[in-house]
Amino acid sequence: MSKFLKVLGALVLLSVLFVAGLLIYVEANQQALIKQLKSKLDKNIKGELNIGKIQLSILNDFPRLALTIKGLSVKDSVYKKEIFQADKIYLRMSLLQLFRKQLDFSKVSLDGGRFFLVRDTNGYLNSDILRYKSEGGANVGFDVKEIDVRNLQFIQHDDIRGQHMSFTVVKLAGKVPGGDLAPIMHLTGEMHIDSMVFKADKGAFFKNKTAGLEVNMSIDNDKKRLIIHPSKFEMDGQFYDGKGFFDFGAPPGILSLEFSNPKTDFKAARGILSDLIQGYIKDIELNDSVDVRVVVYGPVIPDFPPQVDAYFNLNNARMKFSGINFTGFNLTGQFTNHVDTSRKNDDANSALMFNVPSVKVEGVPVSANVTITDLLALRIALTAASQTPLMALNRVLPPGGYKFTGGDLDLSLSYNGVLSAYIPATQRRGEDTLDGYLKIKDGGFAYNVRGIQLKNINTDIDFDQLKMDIKDLSASLNGNQVSVKGYLDGVTRLISNRNQKMVGNLTLDAPKFNLSSVLTEKSLSQISAAPKDTTGAGSKAASDAIDQLIDDVTLRLNFTSNLFTFRKFVAQKVRGEATISTQGMELKNFNLNTCKGTVTVNGGLQTGRTTDKISGNVQIKHVNMKEFLLSADNFDQTAITADNLNGNLSAYVNFSAPLDTAYTPRTDSMQGDIYFSLKGGRITNFEPLANVGKYIFKNRDFNNVTFDEIKDTVTLVGTLLTIRRMEIASNVLRMFIQGTYKVNGKADLTIQVPWNNFKKQDVNYTPENIGITAKTGASLFLRVQGGGKEKIKIGLDAGAKNRLKKEGLM
Repeated sequence: MSKFLKVLGALVLLSVLFVAGLLIYVEANQQALIKQLKSKLDKNIKGELNIGKIQLSILNDFPRLALTIKGLSVKDSVYKKEIFQADKIYLRMSLLQLFRKQLDFSKVSLDGGRFFLVRDTNGYLNSDILRYKSEGGANVGFDVKEIDVRNLQFIQHDDIRGQHMSFTVVKLAGKVPGGDLAPIMHLTGEMHIDSMVFKADKGAFFKNKTAGLEVNMSIDNDKKRLIIHPSKFEMDGQFYDGKGFFDFGAPPGILSLEFSNPKTDFKAARGILSDLIQGYIKDIELNDSVDVRVVVYGPVIPDFPPQVDAYFNLNNARMKFSGINFTGFNLTGQFTNHVDTSRKNDDANSALMFNVPSVKVEGVPVSANVTITDLLALRIALTAASQTPLMALNRVLPPGGYKFTGGDLDLSLSYNGVLSAYIPATQRRGEDTLDGYLKIKDGGFAYNVRGIQLKNINTDIDFDQLKMDIKDLSASLNGNQVSVKGYLDGVTRLISNRNQKMVGNLTLDAPKFNLSSVLTEKSLSQISAAPKDTTGAGSKAASDAIDQLIDDVTLRLNFTSNLFTFRKFVAQKVRGEATISTQGMELKNFNLNTCKGTVTVNGGLQTGRTTDKISGNVQIKHVNMKEFLLSADNFDQTAITADNLNGNLSAYVNFSAPLDTAYTPRTDSMQGDIYFSLKGGRITNFEPLANVGKYIFKNRDFNNVTFDEIKDTVTLVGTLLTIRRMEIASNVLRMFIQGTYKVNGKADLTIQVPWNNFKKQDVNYTPENIGITAKTGASLFLRVQGGGKEKIKIGLDAGAKNRLKKEGLM
């Protein structure tokens, strides 16, 4: 037992002596070792190196040595500002290197520090001071098998590129397993990104993001290449695979990286984008995952970005954009920044490409290819096609308003232009080109708000950016067969946001057209009671687009019809020009044959105001008055009707009146001047005239009066007709009438009856006009008042002669 204790005591003593000797050796050689380290660092740093304190310890990690550096900082040689600062660096080496007086570190630990890299406007990069210098002389090496980094902040600022990046390595640790022919270091950790600004005008990416890292990397000394083996990183619950390399064999070095995630959550992933780009895609709602792969490759050259290719795919996805639903969305897309390999890899040399083999837009099947080049000018090339039953379009139309009832659509188009909505107005240029065709077979359409039913719609339409060529458009409009040919200018307004009008020049042929079937009182009254769209943004957007299209189109229409009817009105050989727009309808030289004569209309319907209005002028030649009044429903008045008046009418009428909801003139607001000539006429059972017969010439028939010609200019204001002076030379007497007459039958007339009327007339007397300015000699003046709902009163008008002379009527 005592022998054992002696041996144990000897071993303890030898250990103490060994440690004591080692400490003495360390102390004796510490300054030499520290000098070697600082010399090595100085040779690889062209700036100013400062070390606060260095400690060499053998006890903390025995039998390995620990070299601890505190307060290390490096300043650049130009601005004398810190590029690197470390709170504490721990370097580990073995005793063998110590006895050889060599520094060969196998573990590096860093706790707290900061890198600050800056490039100024002159191109100076402060990190140049860290470039490796090949001078030898110091026995210092790094054969790192283990690394441990905590709380290391990186800040990079580039005035030339407008870049700024800031992130912190919260923790990063790993080891190189022994025995491998090509050892791979496995690193795991976490980093926090404050933000990354790659281009100032695009804003900050990765704002306030935390990423988990699992990196496998190695260095191939023969190829002089840093290799990132298949690795992973995580951000916002999204896991990405990554791999690549950095080839530093020859300057400037080659970088190759690839990241991918086949199940990327769109909502989470777009959180890494800048506020500006998120604003571009803010209207996109996508709940299905996206297959994403990003490849970065190229030399590391200042102010020359590497090549970037991003690939993204959707498979049978659902998406909503600005309230419009996309279902069954199949898409393959790519972004590239090197369209032209001889140019700089920047926005102007970038492109976005989308191939959409199939998608349903609000239930409408569509296929498309889209390429956007030059992401500064935003040039777009688009081809799209759709073959679908027309009824599939009803999902985007308001219920109770527009509705397709049958038929098939075949649409194809190609468009080249710019995405004007994302370009300032001062930079927009008219470079749009468009071509395509639109074919409808056996279509049906109902616009119930206005009582319009279209059936048997067939079209053959080609279009380009200048015009839509309507080779044939035929349909049945509320039972009226119509055929349209012509063209529509300004077609690019349909797919761009330009503030321009479209003008159509069309020929409409309707062999037999009954306007009453289109403009019924019921259908007109429905306009003011149009149903509200409650189906959401999709159909509302379509409704707004249709209404906007109607507002933006002006149609110049050449109308022909062999037989035209409206209510009781019938006309033949109708020919004329009509201009239809949001402001209403204007008729020019609209000619028609009716009531054994001809009518020419110029004027039309004015809309877009508080109240719709009709105005214009009408020229009437040799029209049968009785038929004319019958066909016009007596113009909605009871003063003079088809029962009272007949003859051959010629007239020139200037007329205007607001319209009610049934498009009938509001009689209380009518205005007009009417010059008329009624020849060979007959007045029958006209109450004011019949009452004159009760007062004078009781033996003459005032209920059946024939006359030579009645002509005058009558002024209409509201319901009041003002007769300046009108001669009636009839079979019963000659008289002159002036005064007012309301369309409801109420009169206030002065009637002059020359005394020579009291002569007995010859049985063969033929009335002839002598003119309103002829001398009439002595006359009897009567005042006729009342009518309508009032009893007509007739009496002498003693002051009429002087009054009429003063008014210049005698």
